[in-house]
Amino acid sequence: IKICPDGSPVSRTGPNCEFTECPASAPTVSVVQNDTSTWESYANTDYGFSFKHPQDWEVRDLMPANPEDFPKRKFWIGYAPKTVAEDVVGMIEITSYTVSEKMEEFRRINSTSTAAKVLLEEKKVMIAGIDATELTVVNTTTNKTYTYLFFSHKGNTFQVTNRSDDSAVVAQISELLSLQ
Repeated sequence: IKICPDGSPVSRTGPNCEFTECPASAPTVSVVQNDTSTWESYANTDYGFSFKHPQDWEVRDLMPANPEDFPKRKFWIGYAPKTVAEDVVGMIEITSYTVSEKMEEFRRINSTSTAAKVLLEEKKVMIAGIDATELTVVNTTTNKTYTYLFFSHKGNTFQVTNRSDDSAVVAQISELLSLQ
């Protein structure tokens, strides 16, 4: 086996047992970007953020009826296509936890959840110019992949959750998150 400049392996073939040619260039991966020019904006001036979402999606208030059950949760919304009645595909939660505390709570809850979730990747990213931590988790029961972003802004900790089959749209929503 020979390793080509693009990292792909080739093996010997033919009557002279020569290596096959390396690919001319690495395969290109195209990412489909949705046209966001017609998307609606959601803004929250109290916590200093906004984002855009498709017109056929809606933002839903997820704050529990008894907020005292979650004393550190300050704000919680979800977003989903209007045709999805009961669930949301993405969420933004704002708490008074530190980022470390919120991530620890997240890990604790997911380790005791009935749905088996496995951490695939943890990496540092930038969200609207702010350092953030991104966790990618797979639910081994449903085989769905979720992305969680954790960052601090104006003294609050944000957790942005993306759990959609339409990961391209949800990823764009995170990319279109603005902080004021």
